[in-house]
Amino acid sequence: MSTLTSSALTVTPLPAPTEVNVAPVNNVTWRNPADSRFSFVRIYRGSTNDFSSATAVSDMPGGLSQLMAYDGGTGVYFWWLQAFSEGAALQSNLIGPLEQE
Repeated sequence: MSTLTSSALTVTPLPAPTEVNVAPVNNVTWRNPADSRFSFVRIYRGSTNDFSSATAVSDMPGGLSQLMAYDGGTGVYFWWLQAFSEGAALQSNLIGPLEQE
């Protein structure tokens, strides 16, 4: 009988976007993570607050700690944001649902 041993690799999760806000007329703003592994924020939009029915509408690259904005157009939507590393190997926790103020 053989024994398989492995050492656990601990990977620190990617931080989520901060200062997230949805202003009237679906202007979504946030600050990118300061983590050097950060590559882009994926924006999801849905007509209900159920993420399973949301659709990815944009991948927004940007600088570390950069304040970002996305114009979501007209309509009433719920929004979610998630940060990703290059190649989407790592991701942050999902932020949302958010509604316009």
